[in-house]
Amino acid sequence: MKYSFFRPFLALILALTFLLPGCPAVRAEEAPSGEDLSISEVQEESSAEESTAPETPAESEPAEVPEESIPEPEAPAAEEPAPLPEAPALGSASNKKAGIYLTWSSTENATSYQVLRKDAPDVDWSVIAETTSCSYTDTTVASGTDCRYTVCGLNADGAAGPYNETGLVISRVAEPVISTSICDTGTLVSWDPVPGAARYYVYRKLPSESWTRMATVKKGTSWTDTPVENGDAYLYTVKARRTVDGIYYNSSHSSGASSLYLAPPEGTTGSRTGFTSIKISWQKNPWATGYEVQYATDDAFSKDLQSVLIFDPDTLTTAIEGLTKGKIYSVRVRTRGSLQGAEVWSCWSPVLSVDTLLNPTVTGLSKSIVRKASSTIKDTILVKNAAAGKLKLQYYDAANKKWVTKTTYELTGGPKQKITIQYPGDWKKKINTKWRLYISKTSSSRAYTSPTVKITAQNVKTLSLASPSAVIVRGSDGKVLYNKNAYQAREMASTTKMMTALLTLENVKLTAKVTYTKEADNTGWGCLYPEVGSIFYCKDLLHALLIESSNDAATALAQHISGSVSKFAKKMTKRAAELGCKDTNYNNPHGLHGKTHHSTAYDLCLIQRACYAHKTYRSIIKKKKYTFSTVDGNYTHTAYTSDDLLYEDISGFKGGKTGWIEEAGCCFSGVFEYKGETYYFTVLGSEFSDPRWKDCRKLMSYIKKYA
Repeated sequence: MKYSFFRPFLALILALTFLLPGCPAVRAEEAPSGEDLSISEVQEESSAEESTAPETPAESEPAEVPEESIPEPEAPAAEEPAPLPEAPALGSASNKKAGIYLTWSSTENATSYQVLRKDAPDVDWSVIAETTSCSYTDTTVASGTDCRYTVCGLNADGAAGPYNETGLVISRVAEPVISTSICDTGTLVSWDPVPGAARYYVYRKLPSESWTRMATVKKGTSWTDTPVENGDAYLYTVKARRTVDGIYYNSSHSSGASSLYLAPPEGTTGSRTGFTSIKISWQKNPWATGYEVQYATDDAFSKDLQSVLIFDPDTLTTAIEGLTKGKIYSVRVRTRGSLQGAEVWSCWSPVLSVDTLLNPTVTGLSKSIVRKASSTIKDTILVKNAAAGKLKLQYYDAANKKWVTKTTYELTGGPKQKITIQYPGDWKKKINTKWRLYISKTSSSRAYTSPTVKITAQNVKTLSLASPSAVIVRGSDGKVLYNKNAYQAREMASTTKMMTALLTLENVKLTAKVTYTKEADNTGWGCLYPEVGSIFYCKDLLHALLIESSNDAATALAQHISGSVSKFAKKMTKRAAELGCKDTNYNNPHGLHGKTHHSTAYDLCLIQRACYAHKTYRSIIKKKKYTFSTVDGNYTHTAYTSDDLLYEDISGFKGGKTGWIEEAGCCFSGVFEYKGETYYFTVLGSEFSDPRWKDCRKLMSYIKKYA
């Protein structure tokens, strides 16, 4: 076929060869059978014939020359179709940020691949993409969609090979989009909901660490990382999980969000600096790049809201000017920070209430006053930052449970004002009264209420006492309620034994064995007088000491504790000073006359209060008698009380310690309880015993009437 175009030209050339003059024709039959003649041989033969052959008439027809035979070219054989590739081996299908990522193995004879998908079991496969790669990301599938994928190969002719009918099954789970913020309790990690997700996994790490799963969130789209410390910087990421037919499908990790936890400023304070200005201060946050202060006239920060930005992290105070006089302002502060060039803010500090009102103060006011009822009480005070108005001196009316104004003083409204107040005679009517100072609120000043002033009136009623010294002391606070020469030093006779009992209780066990010494036996005005060397239990000698005022028991206990009477007396004096006794000195443990052996009615009440704190002492002093024996049982003794008041069964009377020597007179230090309060009273120096007991009864009646 490909030579057919040249055939007319070849025929023309052959024709011209026979027709041109001088070119004799060659007859076909003259050619040797089976031999091919070249063009030169034909020409030589023709020349020889022309020289010998007769002339041929011109009109004779030329001899017919056979057309040269040109072989047809062979047609190429038909091409066979390219073989089909086999079904590619499917690799994996996984959720990636852009979509579902598929992989498969390359297969022979495949020049490219078709990706097929179907979204339900009862639908046909659809071609969604063609690629020369062995992977593909399907970006067209929506989150929450259940898909099935397969792949077939295409050969060079574009024919598609077979594919795996089962395919790869996967559910699309999109990557959560997350953000972080600071909340009151820590770092809040939030994310957009992912369609189809059943739960979320929250991960956290430092930049140099690997991810650690912190929480599983089944409901909601947020999680608070708490507790976190000020300055903690973390990266957070979230995975979404979808469950289909018991199979879990996870999204890829979210791209992550950085966070910097900033604590709100601590130690925030506010104060008024003028009628229209306040000052706000706070402590430095080492991670701060600055601070913001907001203030408003309501705690919701919606009225008259103003803000002050501070860009210097070392500036920890700001003055706010131009405020409305008399307004109360709500103030809060937060920390500003920076994370990867972005601005970060902490939560707000607790709200402060700061006002522009004057805040009156009073200094120099006595909070506790003890005076004889016959005296006058004045007190000088200094009032600051009070507007013009009234300063009221008020008395508490316990019967009606209200404060009653007794005296009013004028306030000038200056920055400070000195005032001398004088308490009216109401304080003299009872042993204990309560008073206070009060300033009413004005348009430019706060109200002021002073601490309560407690006035103790001594000798509200003048008592006719035979004893030259007498006192009543309230146990709860040590206040003197009645005073007759209470601080005058005098010999105190056997009331001395209270200190001997106190040191015994503080230094010796009640079960200790104490020897009755020769020195004890030689002590004047003794009570026991057993055999020298007899042994008693400490508890029994304490009973003899306090109930019948045994001098020999006092000596035995003193020697047992200190080794000698003189050493024990020094110990007694030192202990009295520790209790606050300012005029007490001991020469012996029993109270017999000594040149420098003395105390005061007030000091003896302090010692009595220390003794009464011991349960053993309280049980002994209220007993009328007590029987005991030596350790070996060879000697028995009964002690009878020297306290006549115990036989009268006076309500509230708890006993005490008697005393008498000629140099001291009749003495007594007792305990009286009334309306939940304990009172201690002492009388010293009465000439006779009966007037002493009469004085004690008067003091107990005084307590019931005036306390």
